[in-house]
Amino acid sequence: MPIYSEDIEALGLYRHGAIIQQTDGSLVTTLPERVEFQERSDTLIHVVAEGERLTDLAVLYYKEVFGDAAVDMWEVIAQFQPTPIIDGTIALPVDAEILIPSEDFIRDEAFGSSLSEVPEV
Repeated sequence: MPIYSEDIEALGLYRHGAIIQQTDGSLVTTLPERVEFQERSDTLIHVVAEGERLTDLAVLYYKEVFGDAAVDMWEVIAQFQPTPIIDGTIALPVDAEILIPSEDFIRDEAFGSSLSEVPEV
């Protein structure tokens, strides 16, 4: 049973989430709009270099296709991990393997029919 619950004030795919502290002190984050990880043959693996953040990876992998909206795709990368990454503002651990969902996954699964196209900045 949780001892407290607090709304997360965020934009994008993380909006309307909540942080719940369990009686054992652990924190559980609920992400109602979470993009679930899927084993797919078109997923790339990125090995993190020093100082890289999720926004850097989003631009690196998606700028050519999504233009300026690519930076916002960090949330899809964060949620696509088998263990979601909650804080996209901190540098990722060096040598960590981050799964990069394909452009098709972003268009077909992450945004699906909820958006007619990938949002523009």
